[in-house]
Amino acid sequence: SALLGNLSHESWRVREEILVLTMQGLLAFEPRLNLDAIVCAVAPLLDDEKTKVKLTAIESLALLHAAMGADRFFSVLPTLDGQVLRLLEVRLTQPQLPTLN
Repeated sequence: SALLGNLSHESWRVREEILVLTMQGLLAFEPRLNLDAIVCAVAPLLDDEKTKVKLTAIESLALLHAAMGADRFFSVLPTLDGQVLRLLEVRLTQPQLPTLN
């Protein structure tokens, strides 16, 4: 929760790193996290000006989609621009998910 507040940080590197840490948390501690709040915090980064941040947000949302199931995920996901929604939907058709090394 404290990390999610930094998703609006002015530095794109900080935003990207927070997303990476969020993914690591999802992979390690998913049952203990508020997944709905994470979806709402990450979704705005799909419109980020930096491509690396946008792609990392898509990967984070793919993990959340897998953890929550499609119905719950899409019920929580804020309304997205058509092009951004299509990018996310294309990613969600791919079964490969990030893992911890």
